[in-house]
This record gives sequence, structure tokens and C-alpha cells, in this order.
Amino acid sequence: MERTLLKSLAAAALFCGAAALAAAEEASRGGWFGSAELAATAPLEDDGKAGMEAETRLVYESSPEIGIGFRAEGGIRWTYGAASAEALAFDASLAERPQPEDLPPGTDLHRTVFLDQAYAEAALGPADLSFGVVPVAWGTGYAFNPTARTAPPSLPEDAAETAPGALGAALRVDLPAGFSAEGYALAEPRLRSAVPSGGELAGDRFPFGAKAQFRSELIDFSLSILRELPSADSEARLWTGADAAGFLGPLSWYAEAVLGLPDKRGSEAGDWDALREAEACAGLSWTVPGLETVFRVEAAWFGSGSDDAEAYDAAALVAGERAVLARRYLFVMLEKEDPDAAKWTLSGGALANLDDRSAAVLAEGKYRPSLSLELAVFVRAFLSDGDGEFGGTRSLGSGLEFVPYRSAAGVSARIDF
Repeated sequence: MERTLLKSLAAAALFCGAAALAAAEEASRGGWFGSAELAATAPLEDDGKAGMEAETRLVYESSPEIGIGFRAEGGIRWTYGAASAEALAFDASLAERPQPEDLPPGTDLHRTVFLDQAYAEAALGPADLSFGVVPVAWGTGYAFNPTARTAPPSLPEDAAETAPGALGAALRVDLPAGFSAEGYALAEPRLRSAVPSGGELAGDRFPFGAKAQFRSELIDFSLSILRELPSADSEARLWTGADAAGFLGPLSWYAEAVLGLPDKRGSEAGDWDALREAEACAGLSWTVPGLETVFRVEAAWFGSGSDDAEAYDAAALVAGERAVLARRYLFVMLEKEDPDAAKWTLSGGALANLDDRSAAVLAEGKYRPSLSLELAVFVRAFLSDGDGEFGGTRSLGSGLEFVPYRSAAGVSARIDF
């Protein structure tokens, strides 16, 4: 609860500071914009629950020709019914439902105040330095990004339009002949904790990433080294990674992979296995001639997952440590946009678990009567036979059970301002 109040104060202070900066810097090209969105869902199962969510997002950007740039993005989100993770946790007895009188004054568990980004950026000749709540959007994958080790894992349908930031600094340096170098150092783990600890900035656990990249007209390629701190009380993990993207005739393709390096415990035990310690994805997209429809396909491998549905780590799913529990996945998607005025978009995709044959299906239609207004209808269906990942009830032991995925249809409206 204190974390929510602190986030509210921090967001207000940063936005007010941004406004003051805009007033003081007459030469800066800055301004406010944002969006307001409302979505409602109805269950497709008899025992399901309806949900409603509203989000208002504000963005401030200042980009002076000379000097320091600044960007802040945050807002407030309200969730009710099945749209509320807290409500589902309370209903499933995964957490104890608090009494209103036990909550700090002003606390409302329907409400979340968030700050995704708030950073300053300085141009230093061939280098760009960013510091603050900095976004780190590494990777080339569409559905998954194995080299992105700073934000909580998410399914493709839950991926945010804005890359969430983390407290720290990032540096990019342009080098000759199409080469560049990037790096970041962050002062928080992948899963944020509301409880501070004096040891969370220990030098041997500090999250960082560094990569060398080459870009040309035909191919982009990078090699990286990353230290991931999954949570404040966990052991740090060291990874090496690579990604590439390019074109092959009418096809655009990409591949991305990381390999977990042996830690002290694993090397002593002699049980390090490259396949188990690897995560990878590879895919392509193709615009179908005549139909002007984009076809995407991506295959993914998660070595630490399980090929046995009974061995799935449901506790890691609840804790937010994992977004998928198996090893092998296939993502396919078709997307068609209005070729004349871009007023409508139709899309349909599926994420299939190739180990247990379950699938998550998403279909969506969007209509834009004006540049600032977007209306949408969508369906999310989770299909499974038996104990598949995307269907049924998962057990946490001690008699605790929950349903991670619920099929629903919904409508939404979004206004940009």
C-alpha cells in the first residue's frame, strides 16, 4: 500500500518537475499528450466473471535542440471484477482479503498508480546517456524477447505498448562502419519489491547488460552479456545472448537467444545442461501479395520449462516469475489493415503450447472513426484438453487451486489527446 502512495507522489513530482522544466526552457520543443481507455469483458464460461478496466495515461516529452531532453510516462488504472488480479487472488484464497478499516487511509485496491518511464537524456557527441526510470527494450522477437531481462515476463497479448523502465542508467555509443555499443546498469530487480533491503545493491548482484551491435541494409546483429536479478531475495543470473534480423526477398526474419552461464552451484554439481539453460525464438513476417495481409510466425524454446503438464511450476506463474511454463511454443498471427485510410484493423493470432497441445487464441477488430478515437471488439479464448497449460485449474498444494486463464469477449474505447 505504501508503495502505491509513494508511486503517486513520485509521479506527481516528476510531472510537475517536467512542467517547470518546459516553462524554463523556451528553446525546448516539449508538450503533454496521453490517452484514456475503457474496456469491459464478459466471460465465455458459465462460471466466469465479468471485468472492467479503465486507464488514463499521461506523457510529457521535452526535446530541445541543444541540452537535456526529458520523457515521463505514467498514469492511473482502475480494475474491477475479472480485470482485477487482486480480486481473482482473493476469490481463489491465494491471498487473505483485507478489511477496509485495516487499509491505510486513501488506499483503494481497485486503483493502481504507475510510472513506466521518467528519464533525462543527454547527447554527448557520438554517445547518448539516459538516466532515471529508463526503458530497456532489447531484442528482436515479436512474441518473446529472451534478451530482455529487466521487465517481468509477459504473454504476447499482455505486452505493453510502452517499454517499462527501471531505475538506473543506459548508454549508447555510435562507432564507425555501422557498429555501436549499448549498456545499462539498474538499481532494481526484474520483479520489483515494495520492501527495501540494504543488500539489494550488492556489487555481485547488480543487474547490468552490455552489447555490441552491427547494422547494415541487409542484416542487424548483436552479441550481449547480461546479469539478471530476478527478485530482490534471489541469486543473480549471468547470461550471454545474441540476436539478428534481416530480409530474405519479401520475408523479414529474426532470431534471438540467450544461454545461462554455469553458476558456482551448477558447476560444482556438474549438472549444467546447455539446452536446459537456453531460451530462444525465431520467426518471420510476410505480406501476402494481393491480400495486403501480414502473416507472422514465431517458434520459441524455454529450456527451464517442463514438457510434463503435471510438473508445471504454478507458483512461479502466480509470483510473476514466469509467463509460460512449458518448453516449446509456436505463435502465428494474421493482420489486415484498411489499405486506403487506415481506419480499421483486423487481427487474429494463436500461441500454441507444443508440449501439451493447449492454445491461447486472440482475435481483435479495431475501428478509428477519427484520428483520436479508437473502438475495438476482441475475443480471448483458451483451449486445452485435460491438464494443458492454457486451460483448467492449477494446484499450488495445501488445497489451494486457481484458474490462470479465463476465456472472455469484450469491447473497448480509447481516446488520444
